[in-house]
Amino acid sequence: MSTTDSIVFKIQEVAKIINVVPATIRNWEQHGFFTPKRSSNGYRVFDQHDVEMLKKIKNWSIDMKMGTQAVKMMVDSYSLNNNVSAEENSVSKKLLSEKWKDSRQSKNKTIKEVADAVGISTSYLSKIENMQVNPSLEVLKKIADYYGENVLYFLPVDQKKASQLVKKEQRVSVIDKNGGVTIENLLNQENSRLSFMMYTLSPGSQRPTMQPHSGNEIVFVLSGEVTFTIGKETVYQLEEGDCLSYSSEENHSWCNESDSEAKLLWFYERVV
Repeated sequence: MSTTDSIVFKIQEVAKIINVVPATIRNWEQHGFFTPKRSSNGYRVFDQHDVEMLKKIKNWSIDMKMGTQAVKMMVDSYSLNNNVSAEENSVSKKLLSEKWKDSRQSKNKTIKEVADAVGISTSYLSKIENMQVNPSLEVLKKIADYYGENVLYFLPVDQKKASQLVKKEQRVSVIDKNGGVTIENLLNQENSRLSFMMYTLSPGSQRPTMQPHSGNEIVFVLSGEVTFTIGKETVYQLEEGDCLSYSSEENHSWCNESDSEAKLLWFYERVV
């Protein structure tokens, strides 16, 4: 079941995706946590953005055991700070390319394996791979993480516009307002092995442990402070001027625990 620009799900399908029973979703509706869309015949329908919102409601209501008023406050706060869907879809649309399918096939994964791992439907992932839907940036980041890539890797590069020089105003960037991260691509060439990016990390931003993948990474701190954890226990407190290198095959995560913004130059070499 689909609309012209997105896939929609029935309540039973959504309940299965987020691992609750349909009655729980109806209960959230009665509490005023969300207002469902309706199909022409009156049935509740949910797009991928609704599914992501319901996952958050589940986290607040069930996992964190928040009360009704607290959940409503979280929903209202999230809606106010997340009123950038048009902008996010515009960015996400630019990220659609054949690389999503190529990455899955290079890892010998089926559509079902990847969809189950990132929490979306197989039909939705198929639409993403065939560039037939504008997914949210959050969904694309989850898929990119699963493949061990930065989302900017999936930007298609027009060979006619590829250039040795990238002026500051020509940088392509991805802004994750919810996560407090801006990633700017410093290269404008089709290169399957090298990525060179600038990260701007807002105070409190963090990235949980990424799935290990092949490659090598180098991080240079231009300003601010950031904490990196490599492997299970190795923790590095990086300050301005510090440089960290590590194998991407190790678990790695970072967080900006300071009260100031941090800027990083990030180099990633793929090992094919």
